[in-house]
Amino acid sequence: MQTNYPDFCPLTESQLGVYLDAKNEHNSVKYNISQRFMLPAGTDRERYIAAFIRAASLHPLFCVTVGERDGEPGMFYRPAPITV
Repeated sequence: MQTNYPDFCPLTESQLGVYLDAKNEHNSVKYNISQRFMLPAGTDRERYIAAFIRAASLHPLFCVTVGERDGEPGMFYRPAPITV
């Protein structure tokens, strides 16, 4: 899929605050907001996973990681296959 996203983007001031906070407290889970979804009985698991992967691969958020380039924190856009 062709995109116009840069491969690296510096963090905003707010994002940088969260990044530095998480980096300084690397065992903290205060920024992890997990969700659990229960599927109805009889749901076709493989079909559901395929639909999720198809939908997630269309959204750039799922292709972003946060890290550093030359000491500068930022977001890296790396389109890659999504696995569940």
